[in-house]
Amino acid sequence: MPSESAQILNLLADRRIDVDEAERLLALVGGRDRFVTLAFCAIGVALAVSANLQPIHLDERLAAALRSFAGSAAFHQLQTYCIRMLGELP
Repeated sequence: MPSESAQILNLLADRRIDVDEAERLLALVGGRDRFVTLAFCAIGVALAVSANLQPIHLDERLAAALRSFAGSAAFHQLQTYCIRMLGELP
């Protein structure tokens, strides 16, 4: 099944919608995708931060895994990506 963006572009190519409508729909699809990405990033950051809080009693293995993730290069790349995405939002 083609993505929503591809479907919109196909409608535009078939002249079933005009350029303005295609731009509006593509902006809506892109905005929703950014929101979902930011939501997942926020959940990951919240989990990593909660592993470092003392009052919260997590299973020790889970807490160690979250602390390890919070110090990883992947976490810092994810954090940088989220910061850039926040800068792009209207």
